[in-house]
Amino acid sequence: MLNLLQTAVRFLSRLVTILIALAILLGWYAATTVFLFSMKDETRPADAAIVLGAAVVRDRPSAVFRERINHAIQLYQS
Repeated sequence: MLNLLQTAVRFLSRLVTILIALAILLGWYAATTVFLFSMKDETRPADAAIVLGAAVVRDRPSAVFRERINHAIQLYQS
């Protein structure tokens, strides 16, 4: 009976060790994949940009929308 218990404990110990190792490998793989993807530079010139807005009141942009437009103009000019 003691031998069976020792075998079960040894099996569970190995199973937990394997699961922890797999979790570490999965985390490493995910981190490496994200890092390698972040190293890609896929920027290219564009003829247009989209400025998502807020409200327009009486044919005039709200303060938030106006600042977004101003920021977009600054980005375009730089």
